[in-house]
Amino acid sequence: MAILVLICIAVLVVGIAALVTIPVKQVEVVLVDLYWKRSMQAGMSHWEKRESPQKPRGEVRKVVNLNAADPEKKPMWAFEERMWEGLHWIRAEGHDRRFPHWPDDKVREGEEVKGRRELYQATFMAHGAGRYAKSLSQRRWESLQKDKKYRLGLNTFGGVRTVKPPLPATARPTATRAQAPATAAPSSGNGPKTIWSPFDGNASAATRPATDRNDSETE
Repeated sequence: MAILVLICIAVLVVGIAALVTIPVKQVEVVLVDLYWKRSMQAGMSHWEKRESPQKPRGEVRKVVNLNAADPEKKPMWAFEERMWEGLHWIRAEGHDRRFPHWPDDKVREGEEVKGRRELYQATFMAHGAGRYAKSLSQRRWESLQKDKKYRLGLNTFGGVRTVKPPLPATARPTATRAQAPATAAPSSGNGPKTIWSPFDGNASAATRPATDRNDSETE
């Protein structure tokens, strides 16, 4: 029973992952905005001496096992751990892909930088279908061009999974005018009739009907 439950849970997890990651819909959009933000966490720090039976992790230095000389004893670790005070975030942001930068000029005197974060986001507009935002790597973000068309791959929940160039426009077949059927030109009397067509460039002129010879015509 437990194995069956685990199998069902695994299938459910795989199914949800597929719904989230696999694009199921393509949308033609225009890139309307490129936004970037770089954040740094800064504050004052100092080092404190500590001891622990657990091997230290994180921002530590001068790590020593005090019981290294006696293998029968459990390890006891002495170290210095970095402690932070007055931590706060400083940011730089903009909408120009040419000038992303870190806000180093906002770090106060005596402060140090503990961590950094960066965000590169593209916003697209679809005709009659709203806006879509997608966080990208800096390299991919810098390759995009504002006011250009792209093709988004959306998952089941409408989230953007892929950003690709638009599909090439397919050549439309040229409409051809149907050739009109040949018709007979009207004629008077019992003279011969000439067949002509408005689409036949070589059509001959209508033949003049035969008339009785004038008896007064001299030779």
